[in-house]
Amino acid sequence: MLGHPIVPSELTDRIIDFLYNDKSSLKACSLTCRTWLPSSRFHKFRSIEIQPHDLPRFEEILQAIPQIGPYFRHIKVEFCEAEHIDCFDSIARGLANLRTLDIALEIRYDAREDHESLLKVASVESVTQLSLCCECSYHDADHIAEILGWFPNLQDLRLEDVESYDDPARMHFQKLAETIARMPLRRLEVERGAWIISSCMAMRPPTALRTLQMYFRNADEILTMPNLWPALRGSSLEELTINIEENYRDPFDDDPRCHEALRNCPSVSILRFLVTIDFVMDAIEMLSLITTDTVIEELQLSLTCSDDIDLGDDNHVDLVRALENLAQLLKTQHTTFRKVCITLGCTVCERELHAVCPAVKKTILDTFGLLLERNVTVIFRDHARPR
Repeated sequence: MLGHPIVPSELTDRIIDFLYNDKSSLKACSLTCRTWLPSSRFHKFRSIEIQPHDLPRFEEILQAIPQIGPYFRHIKVEFCEAEHIDCFDSIARGLANLRTLDIALEIRYDAREDHESLLKVASVESVTQLSLCCECSYHDADHIAEILGWFPNLQDLRLEDVESYDDPARMHFQKLAETIARMPLRRLEVERGAWIISSCMAMRPPTALRTLQMYFRNADEILTMPNLWPALRGSSLEELTINIEENYRDPFDDDPRCHEALRNCPSVSILRFLVTIDFVMDAIEMLSLITTDTVIEELQLSLTCSDDIDLGDDNHVDLVRALENLAQLLKTQHTTFRKVCITLGCTVCERELHAVCPAVKKTILDTFGLLLERNVTVIFRDHARPR
């Protein structure tokens, strides 16, 4: 652009900010004048998704135009072959400001040559937030440890599907436990694979962990929950989320010992307990067995529909009875739960609105009575989750 710019740079930057999700407009802006190039590139390259077959081409682009590397902040990528990991090793070296990475790993790398390829990845120190979905098979947990070892500065880690093993009884957790313990982790979320992390944290818990969120899908996983508590008692943990919504079988019928899983849980500022209403009696039983020396500053109990029962029914005998039990528990164990927030709302049904009917609402509110004026809040979420 010749001469002085007609529009101040502060205003053009603001305009380009509004185009953050319009790739074609950002491309046009980047070609308009050189002063618009940094803002245009920032929004265009800040967050991208790379398909497996595009990894070699992306590697070539970074080698040809290395100056665009620092603009990438968030990348979503999928590895389907060992060669994709080799490409990522080269790509990561040019992404100095990469902060967030989502990896879907679908490689069955139980052959020795595949195992060796993982060791070639250099340390990616800039990444602080990682989501790792491992839809693959392993001989042992050392493979997961090697992957996590690529990112020594992780503060936020989400693990999914780290559970496909030939023989779980023969798994070795020491290396994975040491790898996780070395990280400056502040938040850890585990979905499908809770028993693995429970085993690791029982050995060596992360010392900086503030938030732990875990999904438990069956009795076997719930029974590993007590392994966590000795390591987390007296730790820096502030928020604990227990999710047992996605259970296709009744874990409490499979093994009644599940009711005792929270008995020795650590004191935390916030305990979030997410459960479907068909397990609400069991959930209250679990809460009632927490030892009296545990202090939960705020209990956030979230109740939602299940495949068999929805909140729109006008007959919720078990739900009301369970909440009556909770009200009685709060009267007798008021030192354990300082504040309680109960949310009833449909979060699992996609097509229908399942709102609690007025008669059931009134019964529930009457159940808590004066507790509503002290430390209990009941929220009826009467809108469905967006699809």
